[in-house]
Amino acid sequence: MWASEFGNEKVVRMLLGKGADFNAQGGWYGNALQAASAGGQEKVVQTLLDSGADLETRDKYSRTAFWGAVANGHIAVVK
Repeated sequence: MWASEFGNEKVVRMLLGKGADFNAQGGWYGNALQAASAGGQEKVVQTLLDSGADLETRDKYSRTAFWGAVANGHIAVVK
């Protein structure tokens, strides 16, 4: 999730290549897609979506990746 939130696309791709579960729940944002969205990381968001991440996955507060992007002012992420 840290690599996603801070936009380290190279690390995200490496982890995905090694079978990392991008839907794993935990941390402040819930999962890697939510962390990338909240951090405004457009390329990482696209990488995760291309890998099959689910836009509708919700964290323990019922927030989606869309919520994280909008709440943090990252409108370009949701376009």
